[in-house]
Amino acid sequence: MLEVADTYFDPTTDDFMPITAGIYTSHLVGFDTRTFDSGSKVFNMTFQLSEDVGKLKVNKMVTDGNGGWINEVNDKTGKPVMIKASHLVGRKFKSIGVWLTPNPQSGDGWKNGKYKRFFENLGLSFPTVEGKTKLMEIEENDVLGLPALSKISEEEYEKDGVTKTTMKVFDVFPWNDGVKLDTSEIKDDLPF
Repeated sequence: MLEVADTYFDPTTDDFMPITAGIYTSHLVGFDTRTFDSGSKVFNMTFQLSEDVGKLKVNKMVTDGNGGWINEVNDKTGKPVMIKASHLVGRKFKSIGVWLTPNPQSGDGWKNGKYKRFFENLGLSFPTVEGKTKLMEIEENDVLGLPALSKISEEEYEKDGVTKTTMKVFDVFPWNDGVKLDTSEIKDDLPF
């Protein structure tokens, strides 16, 4: 072997850092909708983790040797090894689809519960009419840049007969101290 000058690999700092499931401060930076023949719409959003995430400590994870990760590494005394979450700052995560079912049939109103809670947790208010919440269709300019506490977890899916995993935003909660980003602060990932 030939020696490579000043080149080292330290697994405690240089190894791949997987994403630890949890609740993180974030901003909504992407918004997309799709309408189906039934009239139902699905809203897919993208959240970007804030600078504040870098101040958090999360469990160190290591590979299990089979393509997965061991969620908790313990030190010699049996205590979990914690690391700064700075590797998560700026990371973007897609949300699960949030559905709006216009004019649901009797008994199907529950289908819009997630929609109502999700957008209210982002700080939006729907009007009340005769004691009922009147749902409105959310548009991009209503939510772009809004702060949220994003619950990120692993989702399994199947592609070409192979089970794969990805991390997604499953829910959001109010980030009371969060400040809305100006649209000029939201960066596109476009290469041009």
